[in-house]
Amino acid sequence: MHDKYKGWARKHGLLCGIWENGSEPTASPQIILVAVESCTWDELKAYVTTLISLGRLTCIAVDEAHLLLKHECFRPCVNMLEYFGRMPMPILLMIVTCPSKLEKELFSKLGQQIYVVLHCDTDQPEIAHRMIPVHSKDMEKTFAGNILSFIQRNFGVEDHALLFCWSHEECDRMAELLGWEPYHVSISLDM
Repeated sequence: MHDKYKGWARKHGLLCGIWENGSEPTASPQIILVAVESCTWDELKAYVTTLISLGRLTCIAVDEAHLLLKHECFRPCVNMLEYFGRMPMPILLMIVTCPSKLEKELFSKLGQQIYVVLHCDTDQPEIAHRMIPVHSKDMEKTFAGNILSFIQRNFGVEDHALLFCWSHEECDRMAELLGWEPYHVSISLDM
């Protein structure tokens, strides 16, 4: 998704950078894209402060920001979100799958009383979700079987599926049951 955001920024004449540990402020992007799992680093705080003092930064965009509220492993990141909320610039929280009832809580963590929420339809209509009831003591195994059966009936060889899990451990267990490759913050992209 970050490549897509960078393309949109480029289309509008804005320099957009993706925060990574070790990013140099000399590149001076106007918009920084930050993955939620990167929000706790002291280096990010120093980077943002430097860009603001140079007068270059116009916006910070935090992807999957709602995870800060509900996932234990991301909760330390809330401090960085509160820090961003005190900065003299707009912050964009991208919350594609956030329930509306959590929006107020998220903005409250930012310390923002005035905010705008934009809702739009997906530009990827092939993405869908379905609810399948599972009644079993071995829920993960049953769930994995239901997923594999559904995929076999409804998808072609070239199609892809994502399964979102509550924790790294659950992700690893489900990936093993499904015969898939797991992906989470503890796994290098170079694997």
